[in-house]
Amino acid sequence: PSVPAYRDKRTMHRFGLALLLVFVATLGLASGKRQLLGGWREVDPKSDPKYLDLAHFAVASETDGLEYYNTVVEVTRASQQVVAGMNYRPTFKAVPSTCKVAEQQYSRELCKPQADAPKKQCVAQVYVVPWKGIKQVTSFGCY
Repeated sequence: PSVPAYRDKRTMHRFGLALLLVFVATLGLASGKRQLLGGWREVDPKSDPKYLDLAHFAVASETDGLEYYNTVVEVTRASQQVVAGMNYRPTFKAVPSTCKVAEQQYSRELCKPQADAPKKQCVAQVYVVPWKGIKQVTSFGCY
């Protein structure tokens, strides 16, 4: 007995669709390591001193409600994003320093960690446009 023509067309359509899905899935897996243009990219926080510098810049800028500046103990993660300039997102451990906000400006050399102070995990986002002289903290939080 012969197979009706409409069944062959349906089978061919399903086969073609299945083949297309396999191709798309394979393509997605093969390009899994590529970064989305404009997306966040993880970087090694120890690869460049700028991530530590950005963390110190953030704690110097964020003083609302603080008696003492926080100071950076260690940068644990970092990511960056290309925009009209760069967004940087350092994640770091910080503790209250020995420098009072009302009495002096923050200095990473002079503002030492307070003895036995509990460490906080902090995340900052810093927007930088070097050719325009822009450097600003756009997001900051510790927990």
